[in-house]
Amino acid sequence: MFFSSKNTIRGIIAATVCACAMTISAFAADIAAIAPVGASAAEGTVLSAQQVDTAAQAQAQAEAERAAAAQAAAEAARRTLLNYQPVYGGMVRFSTAKSASEVITANGRALGSYKLSFYCPCEQCSGHWGGRTSSGARATEGRTIAVDPRKIPIGSRVFIEGFGDFIAEDVGGAIKGNRIDIYVGGHSRAQQLGIQYANVYIMN
Repeated sequence: MFFSSKNTIRGIIAATVCACAMTISAFAADIAAIAPVGASAAEGTVLSAQQVDTAAQAQAQAEAERAAAAQAAAEAARRTLLNYQPVYGGMVRFSTAKSASEVITANGRALGSYKLSFYCPCEQCSGHWGGRTSSGARATEGRTIAVDPRKIPIGSRVFIEGFGDFIAEDVGGAIKGNRIDIYVGGHSRAQQLGIQYANVYIMN
């Protein structure tokens, strides 16, 4: 009977230990199951409406700045292509191909409409000056024009619509205000070209 009681006590103790172990294991499993849920909740924090709005505004501003930078770069590239390169010399004559293109308007300053006359090195046109100019340069067809220096400074690069590129190298007693005298090689040509009107640009 004594030994039976001892065995019974031992069984009760063993059962109790086993039950405790099972309870501890179940508790640990519950903790393990709960932990990932907590981590996921932390990682997936929902932003407030104000935070979402602030983020959207920052993104829109960044996109606008990128677009503005790209536009500025494109405009700089376009301006490079619009570099003014004058062509001097050749026979003076009117041509619709010599209109005020974007290159001219981008690099020049419009002076308005001017009255154009034509002169040559003969005594009737130039007196004792012949082919010399008041600036000291040799008069050259397709380059030399006489101007009123109060309107167009001597040495200025000038574009005359319909006639092309010139340099203000000369003056004349009758050349006052909005008037330009264009040098040509002979008197007959000066007479043939007569009097004309054209828009004038002083180039940078």
